[in-house]
Amino acid sequence: MVRNGVVHLSGTLFDERHRGAIRVAAERIPGVKTIEDHLVWVDPISGMIMPPFEAVTPPRDKAS
Repeated sequence: MVRNGVVHLSGTLFDERHRGAIRVAAERIPGVKTIEDHLVWVDPISGMIMPPFEAVTPPRDKAS
């Protein structure tokens, strides 16, 4: 979801490497100011749920 330049990422990941790819795609959307990462990673073996390390960060190339 995108509102007022803020991208809200939510859902479940089964491979933590996908988080980076999703963030890169969101950062490239014109007008994006901030990304709020609410994605959770679920370890497919243990079922352990891991929340994002940094919940709210500005896009890397647009940080001041």
